[in-house]
Amino acid sequence: MMIPSFGAKLRVRDRRWEVYNATKGVPLCENAILADTFRRRATGLLFRRDWSGLDGLLLVPCGSIHTFGMHMHLDVCFLDRQLKVVAVKHDLKPWRLAAAGTGVWCTLELPSGLLEKTGTETGDQLVLREQAEAGPAVGWRVHSGADQ
Repeated sequence: MMIPSFGAKLRVRDRRWEVYNATKGVPLCENAILADTFRRRATGLLFRRDWSGLDGLLLVPCGSIHTFGMHMHLDVCFLDRQLKVVAVKHDLKPWRLAAAGTGVWCTLELPSGLLEKTGTETGDQLVLREQAEAGPAVGWRVHSGADQ
């Protein structure tokens, strides 16, 4: 599975996303936001004191992160273009750097403890799903490589 191309950025970016671990058969987050511009990636979770209103942040493209100035601990998944987990970092504390090396295309930041709880590990295949306009109860559209 691949991240869709984002031609109409404003409309797509403001939608909410679900990330599902297809390998383990468990959801990782149901209310993630997308950071696909320099400004959104730079701001990220900086001014948040908790996860209220969301449960994940997908940074695209992004091969490394920092937690300078942050107040929360994070779990981090580094993903390739097919959304396969290249590396994970558990309980990343504030004022730290994290990178996974080559092959990383995007990064998923999650609440601390979630990766251990779901058993998510290197090699797992994730799937990105967009919430339908009418809300999550109505349906989802799975994005695949054909969307690129």
